[in-house]
Amino acid sequence: MADIPEGTTVTIAADIAVNGVLTFGRGEQVVVQQVSPNPQRPEYRYAVTSARTGAWYLLRDADIVPPFETQAQPQQPVQQLVEVVQQPYLKRRRRYLRYRAGPIISVLAGVSGLIMIISTFLAWISASGVSGWSMMFSRGFGTAHNFLFSTGASKIVFTGFWSLLFGILVIAGAVTLLTGWGGANGLVLTGGILGFAISVVSIVMIYSVKPIAIAPGPGLWLFAVFSMIAAVAGGVGASQARYAAEGQDTTVR
Repeated sequence: MADIPEGTTVTIAADIAVNGVLTFGRGEQVVVQQVSPNPQRPEYRYAVTSARTGAWYLLRDADIVPPFETQAQPQQPVQQLVEVVQQPYLKRRRRYLRYRAGPIISVLAGVSGLIMIISTFLAWISASGVSGWSMMFSRGFGTAHNFLFSTGASKIVFTGFWSLLFGILVIAGAVTLLTGWGGANGLVLTGGILGFAISVVSIVMIYSVKPIAIAPGPGLWLFAVFSMIAAVAGGVGASQARYAAEGQDTTVR
């Protein structure tokens, strides 16, 4: 007899007891979850679940009746004791699935990442002409400058290196989301949270400078706002991806 396809509903041909316990009853319908011959006894190859015990078992062709043979199957003895090989190595795992909000989350995250990158080239300190990009190379806030931050008067302001880095990270997550991999939400969420934290620290430091009255420029505000939007998008996307995966299990050896 040819193998019965996975997912086929079959009928138990006769009562089956394992170690004296009735595991399957004659006429009971079960679903073939997997066709996986036992290496030692290949005739036992149809993996099904017992509603009575909740365990997985391998059955033979003689133990089940395919749908197209159910009506013609002759009467079997009231109870038949057979040897059933239990499949101990079957387990379940979850996998990420596509979810409806995925494309929207991807577009929102991609736009946020792009604006985070653009903010690098706008003014980070108002009325000074200092941008996040120029702070990386020539001038910046305070008296000490390097590629990553500027310091002075016990204050620190981060350069545009971070808006470029986290903007690229958010865009990478957005592009990957288009493939349906829910795990990419983590990239968007991480880039958004870190970008928001760094931009807020810089904004607070600029406002705290006394007695010189300076304020954060539009570039730094854009960096903060769209980092927050990216973080929210990544968080919502991660939640939706987990919800879509609930109850969706793949049985593997």
